[in-house]
Amino acid sequence: MEEKQKKLRVLAKLAADLNESDILWAVGASAMLFLRRIVTDFRDIDLMVCEEDIEVAKEILLRHGTLLPAAEDDRFGSHHFLQFSVDGVEIDLIAGFVVNAADGQHVCPLQVEEVDACVDVFDEAVSLHALKVWYEYYTWMGRTERVKQIEEFLGIK
Repeated sequence: MEEKQKKLRVLAKLAADLNESDILWAVGASAMLFLRRIVTDFRDIDLMVCEEDIEVAKEILLRHGTLLPAAEDDRFGSHHFLQFSVDGVEIDLIAGFVVNAADGQHVCPLQVEEVDACVDVFDEAVSLHALKVWYEYYTWMGRTERVKQIEEFLGIK
């Protein structure tokens, strides 16, 4: 099976359970850009959840995969950052997202109004984190290529 299709099937499987659990969640980062047709590939799946739902989301992912040792990254100070392997696909589960930037620390908890789109992936509804939010995140992270891709997609600058 093509690698992208494998990742999307895993996402659909997780989406079914996340939706059934009635928690606030959304796909962010490169997978979100892929699902919006801004980029042509993505490495892993970043699932953003609100902090009060982290334990429910963690249990769902544990039913499908294995918790991995989380890699340390000084660019971030998220309140909850868990990495999983589900059918060989890397899943990052993030709650209380924090970006450590040159201008300070940006605390970015998932808000309901930031979930602004839903796409169908193998007959499952997949919530997407707002593009404008990730534009800001990528700016803080210094990810100029991602910022440029979003600007081109939105027709700005």
